[in-house]
Amino acid sequence: MLFTLFTIFASSFVIALSGALMPGPLLTATISESSRRGFWAGPLLIVGHAVLELALVIALFLGLAPFFQMPAVFAASALAGAVILIWMAAGMLRSLPTLRLSWEPHQSKMNHPVVSGILM
Repeated sequence: MLFTLFTIFASSFVIALSGALMPGPLLTATISESSRRGFWAGPLLIVGHAVLELALVIALFLGLAPFFQMPAVFAASALAGAVILIWMAAGMLRSLPTLRLSWEPHQSKMNHPVVSGILM
């Protein structure tokens, strides 16, 4: 029992640490939104991402793991992720000509941070 709990703790810690150390779209959105919305952008993005993670955990708990392991589902989710990353990169490249450093707050073009967290 103790070994099982330790194994669950260790694997959860390593998975969470790998997600925290590896920059990705959520970090990019956090940096972008915090410069526009201030402190609360980070916690709101985290809430949105937690909603998505909770839905995934519930789906796995309900027995949908075999569905997610199907090659077609894996390929579709990989393709959707790639499309979103390309869309984000294109948006960054399109904004280069108008990019400027300013201390003045301006309106965000993104959705609410919770929605953005869910999409990430």
